[in-house]
Amino acid sequence: MKKSIFLVAALCLLASCHKPTLKQQYEALTDELMAQYEAQTTREGKDSVIEAFVPTGFDFLMAHLGEEYSDSIFLDMYGILSDEQIEQAFNAMPESMFQNERLAQKHARFLAIKNTQAGCTFIDFQLPQPDGALLSLGELVGKTEYVLVDFWASWCGPCRRLLPVLKDIYHAQPAGKLQILGVSVDQEEAAWRKALDEEQLPWRQVRDTITHNSPSDQYGVMYIPTTLLINKEGTIIARNPSEEEILERIKD
Repeated sequence: MKKSIFLVAALCLLASCHKPTLKQQYEALTDELMAQYEAQTTREGKDSVIEAFVPTGFDFLMAHLGEEYSDSIFLDMYGILSDEQIEQAFNAMPESMFQNERLAQKHARFLAIKNTQAGCTFIDFQLPQPDGALLSLGELVGKTEYVLVDFWASWCGPCRRLLPVLKDIYHAQPAGKLQILGVSVDQEEAAWRKALDEEQLPWRQVRDTITHNSPSDQYGVMYIPTTLLINKEGTIIARNPSEEEILERIKD
């Protein structure tokens, strides 16, 4: 009897040893994905493979949330999931998963973006101007019909290319229509000041010097330039609007 019990236990252990881990199961899925991806010869074909994989990968993730390695799967898939899928996954996650620092950072940034979308009330902040005096966003909101907040940096090529566009928009508006607040994320103050001298921007400028829960964090700034258009009531009406959208939004 003891021998048969031992044999059953041994067989069960052996079977469990051969069961693929979650990591192995996911790697099998992604290996198949890459094989199909590499077999495509056009960009459209490759994109279609990724598009077809997303619902399968998402269902696999949701079926295994909370298991060991599921945090790595979520982080690996983060860039191809829709906002709705990301929110659904976050809402279903057990608290233990947020012990992963990278995942927790993604969650905080996701919530920040969600809370600063069009229709949300602006979040006030206070930062130093070039002369050292503090300026808050709240001091500007309501003083003109619209305020455009521009997160930028001296080293950011797209940011510098956007500035002449914003200048044209700014100078074309009548008094009281539009204010712009430049929020630099430059770590080096000297680089920021040099850029200001070069660009000669006609609107107010501050530099984000806060290291924890900074304005950049509060507004979910994942890349720059990031811009937000706020009306005089303090409501964000556009996030990263195009030049055409800005002009359309602020016209009489």
